[in-house]
Amino acid sequence: MAIQIAMIGSEETLQQALTLAKNIEDIDISPIMYLSPQESSSLLNLTRQCDVILFSGELSFHYAQKELARFNQPTLYIPDDELSVALTLLYISNHLKINYNQLSIDLTDRKYLYEVLGQFDSESSIPFIQDYPWVKEATGRSFQIESVIARHVELWESKQVSYVITSIHAVYDRLIKLDIPCIRLMEPKKNIIEALIKARNLGELSIAKKSQIAVGTFVFYSDKPFAALEIELENIAKLTNCTVKKISSQDYIIYGTRSGIEYLLDNREVFEKLFRTLNDTSSTVNVGFGYGMTIVEAEKNSNIALSYSQKNKKKNIFHVVNDEQTVINPFQNQERSSILQSENMNLIKIAKELGISVTNLHKMIQFHQNRPINRFTSSDISEYFGIGKRAAEQILKKFSVKGYIKVIGEEQPHLNGRPRSVYRLELPNI
Repeated sequence: MAIQIAMIGSEETLQQALTLAKNIEDIDISPIMYLSPQESSSLLNLTRQCDVILFSGELSFHYAQKELARFNQPTLYIPDDELSVALTLLYISNHLKINYNQLSIDLTDRKYLYEVLGQFDSESSIPFIQDYPWVKEATGRSFQIESVIARHVELWESKQVSYVITSIHAVYDRLIKLDIPCIRLMEPKKNIIEALIKARNLGELSIAKKSQIAVGTFVFYSDKPFAALEIELENIAKLTNCTVKKISSQDYIIYGTRSGIEYLLDNREVFEKLFRTLNDTSSTVNVGFGYGMTIVEAEKNSNIALSYSQKNKKKNIFHVVNDEQTVINPFQNQERSSILQSENMNLIKIAKELGISVTNLHKMIQFHQNRPINRFTSSDISEYFGIGKRAAEQILKKFSVKGYIKVIGEEQPHLNGRPRSVYRLELPNI
């Protein structure tokens, strides 16, 4: 099945991408053209039937960032980088015979330019540079194309430059109309191909996750029968294409797919309506949803999620544990965070020091952050990590040897059972 990629960009980039895509398997591009990157936000509604949204550049992505929160698809953009700059400068010097000190340039980040000039070992420098590295982040700062154009025009009219390099198609079009000599920052085929392949991979991963099995466990607490309970659950099941199974008058299980449950996370009013109804009858519910590639894995994660919700049976609480063992409380606006990757060098350093994976260190941090008090036993670790008690004790030993876990007491689990240590996690700020 081909991954449907909605690509938002200028006409030239779209045409180039469509040509290159013919040699890439399992992708189908839906081109969405703009005249200016500022239009990218208003064009997002045309992407809803696609698996991935690909922007032709960082600027178009910047203009769409605020609206992207309403969309579930993975998003990415084709970056400008050192290769883009190098190809353009080589063309400028070898074909146009223009000295670098006669140039005005705008680009995402001037570090790419400095890197290339350093590699060229060039004595020339480009005196007039406009960059905007902050567009990669959701800073709330607005980008003004008109100011970029105005600066190029000013330099040209004052005869301080003889040529302009721009990374923005809309700027190029305006300068051409003003008869100002300019060139667009070149878009290497390599960058476009890599972005298309990455978009395909993200789409495949997204589809795989959405088709994961989801199991939801509902435990109700009420002093009197709640007649409308099953109706409410059936309504939720219809919205999410799930199946409801009644275990007892208090316990219910929903079986479905991850995409259905994520619909609930994006439309919280469904659960808020259930919570209001329960409050009106002095009842409460604890909910735990789990995702997994198999029913067994999803049920295990559902039980872990429920254990977090059941820490307060007097409140309506909802937790989710995904296939990466990350705990999410949607009603506390906790961001979903992947535990498979980390750019935090301190985190990587500690994981190496402990002799464990970054994934397991992330799990321990998530475990700590989602507990009301910093107090736990090896059984808690065993349950959360989904591993045996001996494996849990081995993990704890590694933390203890490095001083990241302290024994703060003992507890007696059973009348005749062996006392077990109670621990406190003492990781540095990561």
